Amino acid sequence: ITDLKAAALRQRLQQDEKHELSVKMSEMMKMAADRNEESNGLKARVATLEEELESCKSQLGERHHAIDALIEEFDFFRSSTLAEAQDQLDEMSAVVELQQKQLG
Repeated sequence: ITDLKAAALRQRLQQDEKHELSVKMSEMMKMAADRNEESNGLKARVATLEEELESCKSQLGERHHAIDALIEEFDFFRSSTLAEAQDQLDEMSAVVELQQKQLG
């Protein structure tokens, strides 16, 4: 009878161990699935951020181009305005010199 009890206890222990291993295995599989899902979510987020970065780079390039165009336009305006002012100054200087010669 004791051999039967010992065998039954061994069988019960083995079943308990198998059950514990099965529970642990299920938990680990769920954790692995959760981590895989989290990893896929992070990969999607990285892809989204990369797209946003490319968009920002494009916008920045457009802004640099617009700024360069404004600088060129300003430089042209400044130089043409300076040239016009110099021409007017030369004309006024010539008039003043002529008046001074006439006065005497």
